[in-house]
Amino acid sequence: MGKVFFEPLLREARFLRRINRFAALVETPLFGKQQAHVPNSGRLSELLMPEARVWVAEKRAQGRKTGFDLTLVELERGGWACVDARLPGKILENTWEAVKRDATFEGWGIIGREPSYGKGRFDLLLKKGAEQCFVETKSVTLAEKRTALFPDAPTARGRRHMEELAKACREGCRAAVFFIVQRGDAECFAPHDRMDALFVKALRLACRDGVEIYSFLCSVDFAGIALDHSLPLKL
Repeated sequence: MGKVFFEPLLREARFLRRINRFAALVETPLFGKQQAHVPNSGRLSELLMPEARVWVAEKRAQGRKTGFDLTLVELERGGWACVDARLPGKILENTWEAVKRDATFEGWGIIGREPSYGKGRFDLLLKKGAEQCFVETKSVTLAEKRTALFPDAPTARGRRHMEELAKACREGCRAAVFFIVQRGDAECFAPHDRMDALFVKALRLACRDGVEIYSFLCSVDFAGIALDHSLPLKL
């Protein structure tokens, strides 16, 4: 399936500490201690531990407060997790021709990005003839005992997305959510009740109203990230 490439090439670094939700202190061999943007609002506590090996992309631009983006974290059992939560929509779009055969979307094409519906804004808009489908993607980085879990922090925004997708279904549209597991060591996906019971309740209610739920595992390396295969769901 089509890969989303990391640009520029990644540099190895050492994670020191989280400064706030979107910034971390890292140490690189060439530049020493640097602030890096963390493109993920989740806790990432099982990944971003002191002295963890991470890989960062140099991103220097006028007005930026950080010189790098934190992209990969080495997993304890080997391999990497991609913590960039901005990527799932692009990953799905790049691999849509293959995914649609695996996820009962034959004949559906992508016609728009960030479509609005009700009070929500989603990632992709699909169309087949006169039918429309709203698609939301979620970045999954947490895995416990080979089970990928979402969310890793309470998410009121995620709950609203589920409610709006359910509304779209009730009003005659098709709707789906794709949980994109940005690491290669999970064997199934489950909603994370212990972290956010309200989100999980909204997800299950949305499923009852017709929202389709899919999860795909990614393959991750230093060059980029791509969908690998679908995962069984434990809802």
